[in-house]
Amino acid sequence: MKKNTLLLITLMFCIPVCAIQAQTYEGTGRSKKVSLRKAPKYPPYLEASVSFYEPSGNKFLDAEESGRITVTVINSGKGKTEGVALSISARGDNGLIYSKAHEVGALKPRQERKINIPIRAPFTIASRAVDMTFNFSEKNGFEPDPARLTFETREYVKPVLVLVDGLDIDDSNNNGMVESGELVIITAAVQNIGQGTAKGVSVKLSKGENVYWGGESKTKFDLGSLRPGALKKFTFEVYTNKKADAIPIYAAIDESKGKFGKREQKLPLEFRKRVSKISEVQVVGIDAQSVDVALAGGFTIDVDTNIPKIGIKNKDAIAVVIGNRNYENSDVPTVDFAIRDAAVMKEYLMNIFGYKDGNIIFETDATQGKFMSIFGTRERDGKLQNYVKKGQSDVFIYYSGHGAPDPESNDGYFVPIDCDPSLVAVNGYSLNLFYEKIYDMGAKSVTVVIDACFSGSSDQGMLLKNISPVFIEVDNSVLSADNALVFTSAAGDQVSSWYPEKKHSLFTYYFLKGLKGEADQDANKLLSANELLDYLLDNVSYMARRLNNREQTPGLQTLDEEKVLIRY
Repeated sequence: MKKNTLLLITLMFCIPVCAIQAQTYEGTGRSKKVSLRKAPKYPPYLEASVSFYEPSGNKFLDAEESGRITVTVINSGKGKTEGVALSISARGDNGLIYSKAHEVGALKPRQERKINIPIRAPFTIASRAVDMTFNFSEKNGFEPDPARLTFETREYVKPVLVLVDGLDIDDSNNNGMVESGELVIITAAVQNIGQGTAKGVSVKLSKGENVYWGGESKTKFDLGSLRPGALKKFTFEVYTNKKADAIPIYAAIDESKGKFGKREQKLPLEFRKRVSKISEVQVVGIDAQSVDVALAGGFTIDVDTNIPKIGIKNKDAIAVVIGNRNYENSDVPTVDFAIRDAAVMKEYLMNIFGYKDGNIIFETDATQGKFMSIFGTRERDGKLQNYVKKGQSDVFIYYSGHGAPDPESNDGYFVPIDCDPSLVAVNGYSLNLFYEKIYDMGAKSVTVVIDACFSGSSDQGMLLKNISPVFIEVDNSVLSADNALVFTSAAGDQVSSWYPEKKHSLFTYYFLKGLKGEADQDANKLLSANELLDYLLDNVSYMARRLNNREQTPGLQTLDEEKVLIRY
């Protein structure tokens, strides 16, 4: 009788457990049977956790993005489990692609198992909150408590593709201008200024009359993906015939969706006019939902564009502007930005100082003969002296190129492009003679700007082989006049640096930037020589150390440091 009583009690205890299990997991169809002989000796204890991963890091599962849900199940009890499974129910999943049922299997004591569930949002996904519940079952009823995961989906964020303003021109004249019959290499760029990533971006070029593709130039470019704020460049070659008075080149932008590109747009190419240069774009920041995109400033070098026009006319003013870039002697390195320095300086003379184009003697890659014809020899005057009206003409002289010393006399020389620096005293042009000539002109005022170093060194190495840098001695007798200013890019034993990012020499870049108004520190609309020198010392010296780990100290020699250069 006792045995029967005990059996009845056991069966009564089993019945509610089975009933509870049938109610907890609806839709199973029938209750589970428990075998006493297979029940674990010790009970297991299961716990479950859920984590969510998406690759962009913005905490959204974006349209067309594939992420991952990881379910971790741990058995921290003493008994083993059997037949653990999970099922997922969700509200608001609106088309998410994932598997809703998974087998976990058996877990031994202190065993852990991770189930990775890929999940993908289609292109058509809407922005919505997703609430997922993870329910578990275990053969003997020892399943972990349900787990919950909430996250948000985000609809497809549109990219916005634009052509970056401005172009980078590499032309044979090295002046950054497109001219008739000249083969030019043009670099343009596409930027994504939208909030979504553009995939499969491509550009196709077309052209109008009197324009021809150069060599084997490509006309279609595959740029790949562009994240928000990013830009990618493309380069092609083109030239025009002599009938051309414009450069009609068009670019069409496409991307993988076929919805967010641009129809043909005319590239901003102006015939025989300067185009702006490249500066790289930077993305300002990112938050959980959007990217703060900085619109690329184009390929613009700030000193080359928007040159202020003061409105004055200086009809008797005379200028000499020389840019020496390409040297005939193979031992003499090029001065990469000298012609560009000179071309932009000429524009400043016309726009800010009011010089007439016909009164500017403009030379690129000047030979010794050119120097002599412009400034004269010891026996005769040159073209400059013939142009000057005594007592009426303001004279401005700018030189960008190499300088070199004569090691025997320590005299400095301009280096013409046909000069052998080892014989600079023979085929260079003497600084002492230069100063004598401009002192004797009888000009109303003289401003000299020399962007060259005379130590025998250069940004690309030594001009004079097997010697140490030489400190030159110059007869600055011209400075005995109170109407003279001489700006120099570096001290006599220093090197004049380049500024590759700005496509200019370091000194000329900041000289132009100062003329544009940056050097007018007190904002009184007057720029004095001393203000400009202070600005150059602050910026050129700092950037020379930062870019090249070298000292470069601009100088000003004058008897009138307070002389006003510009009235804005």
